[in-house]
Amino acid sequence: MEQFIVVEPTQARLLATIDGHAIPAATYPRQLLALHYGDEDLTPYAVSLTFEGTSAVIACELPLSYATQNNRDRGAPLLHLWSQPLRGRTELGEAFEARAAYSVGMTAVSGPGLEGSGTRVTVRADDWHLARAQPCLWAGSLVGDLPEGPGNLQLRIGTPYTGGSMSRGHFGLVGSRWTYFLLRKGKRRPHHTLVVDTAGQALDPVLLGSELRVLSYCLGQPLHCGFLVGLDAHGETVAYAGGAYGFLRLRPNHEFPPVPQEYFRPWFTLLFQHLTQHLEVPQLRARNEVLYEAITLYVESAAEINNTSREVKALLACLAVAHWFVGPAPGLVAAPAKWARWARTSPIVRAHAQEGRAELLRTRLEVATQPGPVELLHLALAEAGLAFPQELRDAVQMSSRLAAGQVVGAIAYADSQPRCLHLRTLCAGLLAMAVGYRGPVAEWDAPRSRRPTGETRSNGWFPTDPAVRPPQFDAEATEHLAATPLVELWPTFERPVVPAGSLVQLLENFARSLASRAGELVRARVVPLPVLDPEAPRLYDFVLESVPVPLASTVLFTVQQAGPGAPLAVLSWDEEGPVIADEKALAQFLGQVARAPRTRHAVERLLLLAPDAR
Repeated sequence: MEQFIVVEPTQARLLATIDGHAIPAATYPRQLLALHYGDEDLTPYAVSLTFEGTSAVIACELPLSYATQNNRDRGAPLLHLWSQPLRGRTELGEAFEARAAYSVGMTAVSGPGLEGSGTRVTVRADDWHLARAQPCLWAGSLVGDLPEGPGNLQLRIGTPYTGGSMSRGHFGLVGSRWTYFLLRKGKRRPHHTLVVDTAGQALDPVLLGSELRVLSYCLGQPLHCGFLVGLDAHGETVAYAGGAYGFLRLRPNHEFPPVPQEYFRPWFTLLFQHLTQHLEVPQLRARNEVLYEAITLYVESAAEINNTSREVKALLACLAVAHWFVGPAPGLVAAPAKWARWARTSPIVRAHAQEGRAELLRTRLEVATQPGPVELLHLALAEAGLAFPQELRDAVQMSSRLAAGQVVGAIAYADSQPRCLHLRTLCAGLLAMAVGYRGPVAEWDAPRSRRPTGETRSNGWFPTDPAVRPPQFDAEATEHLAATPLVELWPTFERPVVPAGSLVQLLENFARSLASRAGELVRARVVPLPVLDPEAPRLYDFVLESVPVPLASTVLFTVQQAGPGAPLAVLSWDEEGPVIADEKALAQFLGQVARAPRTRHAVERLLLLAPDAR
């Protein structure tokens, strides 16, 4: 019954490449050419897209007219879009998406295009995705520890004829829809890599987060990954994703995996497969909510520092999974209404209650139809076909008193830890029976034992199938994918120039003639402006500047041209800028510029900056 999985050659080459190189922990800022927040188009107001930890941060500058329309709150102009999704496009052609975004900061700003004043709003999104192509694999740093010893993934690099290497320190896992790989790196200061093969599907942050929480349970400690890089079949980075995948804000304290850490048999991989595939069954999703609650409480218990908190959460995890077997409201009496009527009217309560406490005792009697922790677990274990030995019952009884506040004073670690081990084994056994796992579960009397060889020792409480084995993975790559040298990551940059043979070049010739008419003290230049979108029309500033004082300049007007042979559109000269289609029209316009009062005024102001020659 051992499952043997052969990794596809493309994925094997990528695994070998990821294993041999560092995965980036962040990406660089972007410019947004398009931005939609909910149903609103914020493209004209988008300033930048940056990344901070697991979050994407968008800066927008909103003019006063936006903040005042439709009676919006001027102090929080984007508040009406709270938790709406984001969609955008960067200057590199990447598609940007975020499931939900929130405005988190505002400052007053002023400048051109803001009608004098406006508001700079910071929008933050925690689950975001940035891609220019569909990745083959996703990879990111995994925060947490992996079991020692050999794993179930054999990664071979090279061929028998050329030589190579083989490693067995990695793990492969089968999820509900995806395949996961855990690559272990380093010995003295280990750092691990999470690799996700989505089989061509889009990355689902909800599924990834829930299955990382399941993996945390299977390893008995909180794990998380906040940043992923998407790689194509050639090893090139084509996508990024960020979010709080797993238990981002928990730190491990008391590791206790629910299954044995046995060499050559990583049972957590088999438990992970059963859990993830069971939890994603559509017909059982509503019923399985209590299993998610049990998993969360179990991992939180491992992260607790206080002894009482750790023990109570372990008990609550057991009770949560117990409801999967017995339902949300199991009862102990055949006729609840008749029992409630008897409890309200019976003279026994008043006869036996302490003075002034009859009603309190009557209330306790009315709710006695609902089982307490011991009774609830007794019913659940009976449904699961598991025994309830006295040592488990004693641990549940004492922990229940602790949860009910019936124990006064601090709880010592030496007293609490054995009960925690019993409770966690109890929770692991119930969860295993719920999802059909029949491998061994960790024992309460030897939780951290590792056995390099031989069969796993069992105390006989949990029934196992001796034919069950964890899945095995085999990945063979003939070579690593070549890594791009860092120096080659930069593209080639070219200085913007005036296109030869165009109307803009004639404009440049006209600009050069000014210096001889201004005593070589003032000159004119045509300056090409960079644009974000290569397909956008080109812009050129007609600049007047002082020769003795080069930093003193003024832009007289700007022209726009869609292409070398296209007409010129003159901006910022008249309210209705002329469109110039040929040399004759250009000469007429430049004659107006040369004789215009504003031109003389600008030139004379620049001439005054020159030192007096007398």
